[in-house]
Parts: sequence; structure tokens; C-alpha cells
Amino acid sequence: MNKVLLILILFIGFTLFGQNVKIQNGIAYTTNKNKLQARPNYYACNNDNQTFKIGRAEIKFIEENILSIENKYNSGLSRFNLRIEIDNNLNIKESSYYTWYDYVDGSETTYEIKKIKLILNKNPFEEHNLNDFKGKFILKIKMTYKPGELMSAYGTKSKTEYFKFKGFFECQ
Repeated sequence: MNKVLLILILFIGFTLFGQNVKIQNGIAYTTNKNKLQARPNYYACNNDNQTFKIGRAEIKFIEENILSIENKYNSGLSRFNLRIEIDNNLNIKESSYYTWYDYVDGSETTYEIKKIKLILNKNPFEEHNLNDFKGKFILKIKMTYKPGELMSAYGTKSKTEYFKFKGFFECQ
């Protein structure tokens, strides 16, 4: 019984392990609605570097006409990072999705961002002002899992799944 429980825990953990990045071009748009409020997967801008058990947004102009929006979370046993770069025409130029877990078994999980929907409460390039800047993102991600030697020995098979990931960020 303990072996089955251990295998189940490892399987669930390993299916979530992985890292890989694909670039997806798209376009962001703004809305004057102020209904982009805190919900699950909420990332707030703050001035410290603490991300432990707190969703944190780092939003900055990396060039005059390129804005980087980076959302981070660290639970201590896992880490998540999402980065989206947009240009002054609100075109999504680059994106990356990264997940890290505190164990390794040789399995590989890759993520391919298939679609990004980014809704902003204002155009940050109009005044180069990030005060009261809010946004919502919805990602459609293709996850491909390939078990390593350890999990293959227990009969775990490769699989591909699609999932949505939603989140909000806010700078005040």
C-alpha cells in the first residue's frame, strides 16, 4: 500500500515537472473597465525581491518601446515564472513559461504556449507610467510529458495535454 501511494505521489509530481519555452506572437488590448481585481494567480508589484509564497509581478520598460511583464511565485518546493514582452503597438513579441520542482527523475515536460490573451487597463506606453497598471492574462498551453527511466519502469506512458492558465497582475 505504501509503495502504491509513493508511486502515485511521484507520478503526480513528475507529470508537473518541467521546463521549456516557445515564443508566441499575439496582440494585447486595453479596456477602460476597472474590473481587473485580485483573484487566484494574483501577482502584485512591490519593491522587495521576496517571492516566497507570494505572487510577485515585475513590470519594467526594458527598452523605450518594449515592456516586460514577469510574474513569479515560489512555494519553497516549486517555482513558477511567466514572462511576456509587448511593444509600443501592444504586440506580444516574446513569452516564456517556466516551472521548477525540487526533485528530478529524468522525466521531461515541455510547455508550448499556443495562445495568449492579454487584457490591460491602459496603454503603458502613452505616458511611460506604470502607476495603477493592471492586467489579466489567459494562456492556452500544450504540455507534453515524457517519463524518465524510473517512471517508465512503473508503466508510465508519454502524454500530451492542453490546459488554460489564468492570472492577474497589478501595480499601484
